Amino acid sequence: MTDIQLPDSIRDLFAAFDIADSAQILVLLLGAVLALLLVLIILIAVRGRSAPAAATVPASASVPDKTEPPVLSSSEPAFDKLASAAPAVEASPALPETEQLEDFRIFKRPKAASAKPVRTAPVASADENLSTTEHLQLIEKNMIRLRDLYQGGHITRDMYVDETRSLYHQARGLSSIS
Repeated sequence: MTDIQLPDSIRDLFAAFDIADSAQILVLLLGAVLALLLVLIILIAVRGRSAPAAATVPASASVPDKTEPPVLSSSEPAFDKLASAAPAVEASPALPETEQLEDFRIFKRPKAASAKPVRTAPVASADENLSTTEHLQLIEKNMIRLRDLYQGGHITRDMYVDETRSLYHQARGLSSIS
């Protein structure tokens, strides 16, 4: 590590303090840079915290808008037709509470809507009109859609592995029945 080549001007500067080792000079320079960054971070944090306290919020910004948040439609295909047979979760008619923070609006979910819907029946047995072969073909289509979503970057690898494993277990269960 002592083979580090530093400019002569830096070597001369540190030679005045009886420091001739290149590694020691490099460590001191990096320490100085880190100290400078720490001071800048502290200054930014102090200035950033005092600014919102002194700023006044205009009266028009303190009143939340009564407009509904935009509804985004999902561009992902449905994973299976069997899930559509499950009962739909009823949306509450009341608008969620909002908090206004400068240019951000935070929507709070109502307490009743935060609970996840509970399935009353397993997905595989939701539609008993399909034969085992049709169920297996549907699972195969879902696996292909899932692979396309993963390759398109819409879902993570962990989600892809978990969902594929779930579909695989469904297919194994169906094939063992027949």
